[in-house]
Amino acid sequence: MGGRGGGGPRGASVDETGTPGPVMSPVESAIRTAYRQLSQMTGRDHLGNDRSDWVNLAELRARPEMQGLPRGEVDEMLRVLNRQRGINIIPESNQSRMTSSDWAATVAIGNERRLLIRIRQH
Repeated sequence: MGGRGGGGPRGASVDETGTPGPVMSPVESAIRTAYRQLSQMTGRDHLGNDRSDWVNLAELRARPEMQGLPRGEVDEMLRVLNRQRGINIIPESNQSRMTSSDWAATVAIGNERRLLIRIRQH
């Protein structure tokens, strides 16, 4: 059941609660899986952000499930997800703390370079 889409009736995916949902692209599925794994970690990331809420895109992009995905497709999916209810991608508020890896991991949304993602279930 579930996984990367197509596990439920008529091509529907099944989420972590077993509820059928719309078919997810492999890129969206990888982003959500990486987010879920990182957000379950305790403590703080290297910038001091609580991992149980906001996830750093540098850490998300480094996850094994994200490897091999084209950067442009990932960035475009992040922009799409940012428009969905319960999903926010924001800039790091203290940009002086950001490393070169953080800057490289940002996604351009509007005129901002955004680094942190939060996905809330509704």
